[in-house]
Amino acid sequence: MEYRLVRSASGAETKKRQNGGTEKVVRSATEWIETVEPIAYGPLALSPDGFAALQVGEFNKLLAGYMRRRQETDRRQSYFTACLMSALSTAPVKPDDIYYGLHPEEKPDLASERDEFLKAMGMPVMKKGDRQ
Repeated sequence: MEYRLVRSASGAETKKRQNGGTEKVVRSATEWIETVEPIAYGPLALSPDGFAALQVGEFNKLLAGYMRRRQETDRRQSYFTACLMSALSTAPVKPDDIYYGLHPEEKPDLASERDEFLKAMGMPVMKKGDRQ
């Protein structure tokens, strides 16, 4: 899950993002620090001095990098897990099935990709009711 922390004096505490993550709205620097300290000292493994030296944008970039590394690790582990599962089962197991089970928000929509391709090629796009 991606966290993006923004400073705002208004409204809701969290907002849904298009990529499936959430956006938490904080109203003060103290609230921001209390919110991100567990992330900074846990998954990001920052020292207190290293955390204190960061700006909000730098922290968000570190967090995005951590999430990217985690996704790459999940993709690699999905491959090896699928190899093991395929060896022990009668039906082959695809790495994508395992990976998209961990990250369903990243699963591609094949129909929309096909429509975009057809539009790019100047071909007519089928309506949803016409598809089989």
